[in-house]
This record gives sequence, structure tokens and C-alpha cells, in this order.
Amino acid sequence: MESKVKWLSVILLLFLGGLLGGCTETDGPQPDLEERSDQAGEALPPSSAVKEGEERAEEDLITDEQLASGEDEQQEKKELRMMVVGDIMMHMPQIEAGFTGEKYDFSPFFEEVAPLFKEADLVMGNLETTFGGPERGYSGYPLFSAPDALAHALKDAGFDVITTANNHSLDTGEKGLLRTIDQLEAVGLLRTGTFRSQEERDTILTVTKNGITIAILAYTYGTNGIPIPDGKEYLVNLLDQSLIKADIEQAKKKADFVSVAIHFGAEYQVEPNEEQRRWVDQLFDWGADLIFGSHPHVLQPLEHRTWENEEERGEGLVIFSLGNFISNQRDEPRDIGGILDITLTKTESERSINSVNFIPTYVHRYELEGRRHYQVIPMNRLLELRTYPALSEADYDVLAERYQKMMDHVVPVHMMAEEEGFEPSRRQTTP
Repeated sequence: MESKVKWLSVILLLFLGGLLGGCTETDGPQPDLEERSDQAGEALPPSSAVKEGEERAEEDLITDEQLASGEDEQQEKKELRMMVVGDIMMHMPQIEAGFTGEKYDFSPFFEEVAPLFKEADLVMGNLETTFGGPERGYSGYPLFSAPDALAHALKDAGFDVITTANNHSLDTGEKGLLRTIDQLEAVGLLRTGTFRSQEERDTILTVTKNGITIAILAYTYGTNGIPIPDGKEYLVNLLDQSLIKADIEQAKKKADFVSVAIHFGAEYQVEPNEEQRRWVDQLFDWGADLIFGSHPHVLQPLEHRTWENEEERGEGLVIFSLGNFISNQRDEPRDIGGILDITLTKTESERSINSVNFIPTYVHRYELEGRRHYQVIPMNRLLELRTYPALSEADYDVLAERYQKMMDHVVPVHMMAEEEGFEPSRRQTTP
């Protein structure tokens, strides 16, 4: 298949019918895509135009139904729906809330998003804790170590891929990093960003669903000053230009789409800084299609970006920060994150980012029967039902205002299309 990407449309659905439209925690110290001609229409002239005596192979014939649909057998469309979230954090109050008296169970945290995740073919998030093990003990900020039950809960909720390259990768040392990998694999979660060996690091993670292959890369700006052991630089993928460029080049040979999860930026800043923009420019220049940012712990804008290199020019999608998927951080806007819902399309001649959906989520923390509870709730659902514990009508009104404010902040005006969508130019080989 020729390496091309087109954007058919980018449609942002607000999901709010009836309406107008760091790593710290509050309970602790505060730190820090040639325009495509219709292949079916030009493959052959209409049957009435075939000269007498000419023959056509049966397999070349196109039915009226195929002509009407604009598709032939060779242009069968394949689709992959992907959902991506931001930082999965586990502060000490969350760990305590997950203890039932006999065991740890974090599944209730994700009950409200699990049905949504089941609609996707691939779900991915950034794990900003380690699994250091019960012998070491559990802890929140500043050195995160969560019970293994979290891995089970993430798998049960519908996650498929976990990225592990972030500033907390080494919170429990090399031993904890390796154990985290083991625990994720034990429950059937794919992962990338941290590795056991150089060979493992040099192997690009690819996932194939519905005939579409996506490569997943992950990198972090650092590890909070905790040094990576000498000779074991493979343990954590750091932001390194030559390394990332080579990885993307390798990934493009293996996959239909290349995605990069990048841990960067300034904590609690709602706009991307210049360093973030420089990295994004570079990643697109090297050939990335999708870029998912994390680390600021707040939502930052979604952008359609154009890029060009020596071989191709095209379009891509970046969200500079997906915010907190779950945490104990309560101050506005750290309690709102988001789900980026993307549909990727592939035919024999094209690869497409077909639609984009942004779904804000709210981390609902409340007290009930003497216990603290956490729920990640899609805000459209929260505002439609208005039946969640410990929230008044005044609270819902405030959250409705924050919902709209967040949508306006994250989603560019030119991408807010209700019917015809946003149609950027299509990716093509540079003449």
C-alpha cells in the first residue's frame, strides 16, 4: 500500500444533548492528510462503452452496487477506533479508598468509563505510578507505588496498552520498574516506554486491529532526577532526537499509523510552552501521525497540524496534554481530564484519520458511609443524569459551565463541525 494519509473529516461531538451546547495531590504538599480520484469510478468505463470483442477478466468487473457505493473489492475500508487518556495516578488517599478491608479493588473507580471503552478497538493510557510490590509498601507522592490490583482494574476496565515512560518511571528504582513491567504483562496489558533490555527497547510496539496496524512509541523528559543506572539507558525512553527519529523511521516501515506518547511540558499550565511546540513540530517532521501529550496534569489544546519532510507532506493530530485521567488532585482544572476518541481508516490506497471525538471526564471524589470513593465519569453522562452522590444542583450547574469552558479550550473553533466536518488537505507523496 502506498504510504498516504487523508483526512476525511474531523468531527467533534460534544455529547451533551439538551445543554447549550505534577504529581502532587490536594491532601499533601504542592510541587510541581493529490486529491484522490474515485478508484471504482475510474477502474473501467461503463459496460456500454466496452468495445465489441473486448474481454475483461471477471475479477475486474464492478457491480452497479459497488459503483453506487464508490467502493470495489480492492478498496474495502477497514476501521480502528482508538481511545486515549492521560495520567493514571494513584495518590495515597486513592490507595486507601481501594482497600475493602480484605483486599485492594480499584474496579469501582472505572465503572462509569468501562462501557465507553468497550466501544473501542484499542484503549491506551499513561501509568504514572509503579508497582513496587507489597514488600516495599505502597505510597503516593513523591515516590509512587500502587497495589498490583490497579493493573487488574485497568485491564478489566478495557485498557489494552499502557505507556510507562514518565518522570515517575524510576520511583521504586530499577527493581520497581522491572516489576511494573511484569505486573502489566501478567494481566495481559501491552506496554512501552520502559524496558528490560536493549533488544526489547529496540523492538517497536505495534498493535493490529481490524487489519490496521498502529505503532506506539513513548518518551519522557526525565525521571525526577533519579539517575538511570549506567549502561542501562534502555530502561527508560528519554527525549532524544536521534533516538526518536530512528524509532519513527523504523515504525513507519511496520505500521499504517505512527503514534507518539510524549511526557513533557510544565505542570498545571493550560497552554503548551515553546519547548512542547518545538518537539511536536519535530515529531511531525519525522513522520508521526498522532501525538498524545501528558505531564501537565491539566488539559491543553487539540490541534490539527501540517508537516513536511523530504519524502512526504501531510497532516497530523496532536493533543498537548490529556490531563489527569484519575488522581487525587482536586483544584480546578486538575480534576477534569479527557478521552480522545479517534477513528482510523485504511483502504488499499489510503490511510485516514477519519473522525475525532473529545470527551471530557470528571474525577468524582466523595464520602459515603465513612469511606472515600473515586469515580471517573464522562461529563456528558454526569450532567445528563445528575444523580451522583454528594453533588447538588448548584454543583452540576458549575460543572456544566466548566464542561463548556473545557471544550472551548481544548477543541479549536475550526474543528467544531456538526455535519460536514473539517476537511484538511490530504497527505501525499511530495513531487
